[in-house]
Amino acid sequence: MKTTTTLDLPVRTLLPTDQTTDFNRNFRQLEKSAKRPYSLAKVINESGPGGRLTGFEAEVSEELRALVGSKREISGSLVPLSVLSQRDLSTGAGVGAELIQTWVSRDQPINFLRAKSVCGRLGATLLTDLPSGPHKLPRATGTGGATWLAETSTVTPSNMTFDQVLLTPSRIAASTNISTWLVKVSAPDIERAVVNDLSAAIATEVDRVALNGSGVSPEPLGLLNLPVNPAGQYAYSARSPNVTFGGPASWAAVLAFEDELDGHALVHNDGTYGWAAAPDVRLKWQGAPKVATYPEFLWTQPDSEIDGRIAGRKAVSSSQLPAGKIIFGRWSDVLLASWMGIEIQSDPYSLATQGEIVIRANMLVAVAFRYSSAFVTSSDSASQ
Repeated sequence: MKTTTTLDLPVRTLLPTDQTTDFNRNFRQLEKSAKRPYSLAKVINESGPGGRLTGFEAEVSEELRALVGSKREISGSLVPLSVLSQRDLSTGAGVGAELIQTWVSRDQPINFLRAKSVCGRLGATLLTDLPSGPHKLPRATGTGGATWLAETSTVTPSNMTFDQVLLTPSRIAASTNISTWLVKVSAPDIERAVVNDLSAAIATEVDRVALNGSGVSPEPLGLLNLPVNPAGQYAYSARSPNVTFGGPASWAAVLAFEDELDGHALVHNDGTYGWAAAPDVRLKWQGAPKVATYPEFLWTQPDSEIDGRIAGRKAVSSSQLPAGKIIFGRWSDVLLASWMGIEIQSDPYSLATQGEIVIRANMLVAVAFRYSSAFVTSSDSASQ
């Protein structure tokens, strides 16, 4: 995975916009008029050096270029972000029908970041198809409050206060190699292969920086590298105070994580409380009983769920986290933002002797946190 420098674009306040709605409406209309879904295979075939994109894929690319503006340098073709999402395809009847892509049967595809990333599965907030430029997201820093008064007493004004979370785009790039023959003969297969490879690569890297990004430009700052509040303090720009195990993890220490967040009045459970842990922590906690002689463990694995449970909350294991690390928090406060249009470049020359085409995708992404204090980790290893 390779990233480049953060773009220098004007800052805008993030407010509702009709641009995305208009584009999505036009995109769906173009698909209906063409009587076929958007084809990434066609974009790949026609986007090589000397090629010329045609059909409604060309119209989509031009509309996206107009929306993203002239300050974003584009050397390939722009495709909608939704092409990296999960889509159900139906096929026509007849010989070879299994290789002919004919229609998209799901109107609302599952966003690839939610489906393939740890943060997405835990409930991160996804801001997609943002217009050109960095954006500011308003954040409440103080509430108006309420006061009990005598019947004729004067109410003292107590207004809400706000600051802003800045979403600054950084470019993330992914590439995959596809057989030249496959591109020419099998539309559905190439769609699935390219989408799976590129979306998995991008989602994995976005996940890594959200959890453990260094913050050294152009890499975003991740949860484990956020500053930490001292005990009893909950500044929004820093994580909640750490929990210390001081030895093997215990049930009391597990409960201390949620208790630490409850000490922060503005961190309320919205259904996205959950855990992300390194694999060694999951392994250790799956064999650690809550209390001696009690047949229940710190990390449980319900038969009906892919992910585990810790103290009733969803728990996800990820090798993106360093050994011994665990994070508990309200995951809706993780903001994963992406900008309109993915740039696709097709290179038929680099691996021509192997009969392969190199497909590169460039995408603008930002990782930020609405309230950093909505997360807590430990000061020592959770797998002692």
